[in-house]
Amino acid sequence: MATLLPAPDYSAVRPTARRAELLAAAVRVVMHNDLPTASMDRIAEEAGVARITLYREFRNKASLFEAVVAYRLLQFDEKFFRRLRPRGGLDDLIEDYIVASSRQAHRNATTRQWIDAGTGLLHPGSAVHEVSMATWAPCLAYFAGIDSPQHAQLSAVVTWINYLQYLFSRAVSDTGLAEPDLRNLLRTFVAPAFRTGGVEP
Repeated sequence: MATLLPAPDYSAVRPTARRAELLAAAVRVVMHNDLPTASMDRIAEEAGVARITLYREFRNKASLFEAVVAYRLLQFDEKFFRRLRPRGGLDDLIEDYIVASSRQAHRNATTRQWIDAGTGLLHPGSAVHEVSMATWAPCLAYFAGIDSPQHAQLSAVVTWINYLQYLFSRAVSDTGLAEPDLRNLLRTFVAPAFRTGGVEP
């Protein structure tokens, strides 16, 4: 019988329905324009709300875009883990995750714009980091044999996974690195840090 990985609990990071509508409007505006020219006025118009309503939810454009990146990451992570069929250890899981996110970055112009915005959103305490903690802390705790996914060291490992995801997505987006080459790099340079006994077949 297969051992199932613990399901991520996104209840603390999932936006309310109203906030999700505003975030979806921001994504649509960026898809049709670009990140630098996506104004709060245009996003409010797209969402069908007054500008003040947008500012009640987000104090400025930077906080809105941080929330959008976290929201898009949440959507990606939910889809990834819903389709996940464990095939080995933590190293394999991280490899599959980075390959999938890099593929998304290469194919999706909007995702590339978020990547081009840089790494300022990856720090502990950011909305992106909180989504990543909800995604990865239960898996890391499971593979490490830690009882609590709130273990202090997990945050540092999650930050590292965020940066790996960013760097490899950026490399694939910028260079068109082929998937076999990406997997080879991950197996050579990343996998040894995460090698575990794996999920029982």
